[in-house]
Amino acid sequence: MAVILADGSRITSGIGAVPETSLAESCGLEVDNDIGSGLTSMI
Repeated sequence: MAVILADGSRITSGIGAVPETSLAESCGLEVDNDIGSGLTSMI
């Protein structure tokens, strides 16, 4: 899992699990090794 901050820096964390992204992809969310492209509008 990664969080991209407003200044463009990236914080990566995780437990080594592979996310199940098929639901996010079927909803039209951008998936790039994580799910989060829509999160910037929520912060």
